[in-house]
Amino acid sequence: MKENNKLSLSDLNDSAILRENESLLSLLLKDHTTGKNIKWGTDSYIIHGYSFRDDQEIKIDLITGWYEGFIRPRVDKDIDTQLERQRNRAEVFTPSWVIKLQVDAVLEDMEELSLVDFIQTKWLEITCGEAPYMVNRYDMETGEVISLKDRAGFVDVKFKKLNEAIETEEEWLKLAVEIYKASYGYEYQGDSLLLARENLILTFIDNYFYMFGAFPKEKILLEITKIISLNVFQMDGLTYEVPYSVGGLEESGTQLSLFEEIETEENITPKLTNIKLWGVDKTIEFKLLSERNDTEMKFDVVIGNPPYQIEGTGSNTRGEPIYHIFLEESYKIADKSLLITPGRFLFNVGQTPSSWNNKMLNDSHLKVIYYESNSSKVFPNTEIKGGVTITYRDSNKNYEPIKMFIPYIELETSLNKVLSSPDFKSLSSVVYSSMSYKYSRKLYDEIPYAGKILSGNTVRTNAFEKLPEVFHNNKPNNGNEYIKIFGRQKNKRVYKWIRRDYISEHPNLDKYKVFVAKSNGSGDFGETLSEMVVGDSYCGHTQSFVSVGAFDNENEARNAKKYIKTKLARALLGVKKVTQDNQKSTWEFVPIQDFTRSSNIDWDTTISEIDQQLYKKYELSQEEINFIENNVKEME
Repeated sequence: MKENNKLSLSDLNDSAILRENESLLSLLLKDHTTGKNIKWGTDSYIIHGYSFRDDQEIKIDLITGWYEGFIRPRVDKDIDTQLERQRNRAEVFTPSWVIKLQVDAVLEDMEELSLVDFIQTKWLEITCGEAPYMVNRYDMETGEVISLKDRAGFVDVKFKKLNEAIETEEEWLKLAVEIYKASYGYEYQGDSLLLARENLILTFIDNYFYMFGAFPKEKILLEITKIISLNVFQMDGLTYEVPYSVGGLEESGTQLSLFEEIETEENITPKLTNIKLWGVDKTIEFKLLSERNDTEMKFDVVIGNPPYQIEGTGSNTRGEPIYHIFLEESYKIADKSLLITPGRFLFNVGQTPSSWNNKMLNDSHLKVIYYESNSSKVFPNTEIKGGVTITYRDSNKNYEPIKMFIPYIELETSLNKVLSSPDFKSLSSVVYSSMSYKYSRKLYDEIPYAGKILSGNTVRTNAFEKLPEVFHNNKPNNGNEYIKIFGRQKNKRVYKWIRRDYISEHPNLDKYKVFVAKSNGSGDFGETLSEMVVGDSYCGHTQSFVSVGAFDNENEARNAKKYIKTKLARALLGVKKVTQDNQKSTWEFVPIQDFTRSSNIDWDTTISEIDQQLYKKYELSQEEINFIENNVKEME
């Protein structure tokens, strides 16, 4: 009999139901690849002793008795632990509405499937954490229990359909088993993996209780739990290896007499994780899924929120992106892939390989179903330069390639009008990169040690600190010709003097130009730029700045500065500038103007009035003008 129950984590306490049953708990801790228990996979508990090291197994006595309640959902962990895990293993909350958005997008393509066919679709949640994409039992941000009818995980959705269609216990149990056989996930950290497995078996209990008003028998619980322990496993998603499987002791395999001691030898090769394929009743290495084209070995859907980067080490503090690796691997093992990731690649910027960015933008099987430039609207208190996106790839469908991603229709139509203008020429043609000013050969000849302390010949951000004897606060009067270099020292903008023959020739050195900070803002659309400076002739810049133009007089440079401040110019800059990086290529869609007195733009008017002239020049509609005026911040 169905009942509108109010099951919660307190009603179905994981400790009472699962951790007091040694048979269930043994299965929940089982690693079927190694034959041992799963490892902690995190240093979060090391303060409690050697047995809690990341490379040690999670034993029953370490999470029961005195240690009862030791492992908690991430939302209940203290803030320092949350931040540490976010840095080291890219563990972040995935809001329930994001999970629903991703799952629902796939469900739209499965509406025609029969109940049995739908239940048997194979889904994989990558780097699953506590398995919210499988079973959305509680909100990952607040910890509040979600009612059965509102749960959005793919296992939850399968149970909803099952509960609506089947009422007899025997048939219901048969199909419930099929749900779990078709549901997979992997996770690196053992504590999260245990919680994921517990959430999965508790979800079965939730639904059984809802349907039949009783607690399921131990036999079916053990059967479901074994399937879960086989299908949801511990694995490093980058290597397909069982974490910390190197260095353990295993039996040598030598035939021994009854009274001999068992010989052991140290593992020197990490174990590749195994996966159970129920449809063909075989166990293979997970890695083989991406190396073979057998459809029987593929998933129907890969879904989730993969790690975005690995933290830099040593002197290299910059994190390296890895999310593109998870995207690529998901395409190899499933027909449908739906992951939420940083969105920088959509603009062909960031640290992911440019060749990979272009491949994605020209992929006819890929579409964007969601983009948000302000990442904190998706992941509270988390800044992700370039925003976040949900992409959906279906190898069996053809879409129009993304090619150039523009998230706002009004911006796209405005850009098309600008690009179709007969006199369009990109401002980037007169933007000189932050690394365009170089030291000359003469500097190295006269200062031999310069080659040892400089990294290349670019006038870098730390130039003034590296060569204080070359850069002077005041212009020396020693018969040599000197120029100024604009840069930063002790977080202040300063000019320094250097011998002209120590700097290589540059197109705008003898001209007027506009200095713009190379790192500017955060990449939010419509944001203001930091104060720009008109550079005199005979003045260059360090790596801290880019320079715009090579003008014959100061007035033209001032006009260019006013133009860059206009809302239209910065709106078009925002097509490609989605991070703080203000490199030359981000100016590609900003049209160059005539900054002389013969220009069709009256540069003696206010910036707002210049915008109105530009709107008229490019024949923007009132809707397009309103979008720019409302979304681009004003600059004085």
